[in-house]
Amino acid sequence: MRPTDYSRWGELGSYEPAWDWRAEAAARLRGTKRWICDLGCGGHQVLRKLLPPGIVYLPSDLFRWTEDTLTCDINRYRLPIPFLKMCDLCYILGVLEYVHDTTWLFRQLSFYVEGVVFSYNPVDFVPDGRDACGWVNALSMKELEDLLDNSNYRIAKIEQFENGTVIFKLIARNFDKMRQKERLILRNNFCIRSRGLKPLVRE
Repeated sequence: MRPTDYSRWGELGSYEPAWDWRAEAAARLRGTKRWICDLGCGGHQVLRKLLPPGIVYLPSDLFRWTEDTLTCDINRYRLPIPFLKMCDLCYILGVLEYVHDTTWLFRQLSFYVEGVVFSYNPVDFVPDGRDACGWVNALSMKELEDLLDNSNYRIAKIEQFENGTVIFKLIARNFDKMRQKERLILRNNFCIRSRGLKPLVRE
């Protein structure tokens, strides 16, 4: 099993400006959600720059690029749980192709996160050059849909692009009131402790 490539992703030059369009397309799927976790935010945190004022951006990556970044490594089963518990949407852009245990990832997300926006290049549309890109999996659209169906998410929207990239927006089938109440408490504490913001009264 190929380990996470810390050497590659620790260099800012590895994050190509040509990938920025993906964040722009995904940002349009945010809707009215205000608390965003960017899982695998990358060295430039492109998504942060695309969000309007008033949005709470919660970045997570292999490296602590900024003071507010929580470190994670999906291939080592380490997720930024505090951020996942607070966010409305978790963005995962340009990351899933490098994840070995995709089933585990989406099952874990479904415990904490109401919605997910992620990108992927299914093998149906990008059959060649996957190893050269460093990708460690080759899921088809059908395999992705089955994976998501087994993780308590439903697909709310799919956008497919000419280069083979597909962006999905997912909504949890069940996100109960206890989770919502816990999320609000954590957000209040976060605002008071870390942001100097006024506490939230209600969702």
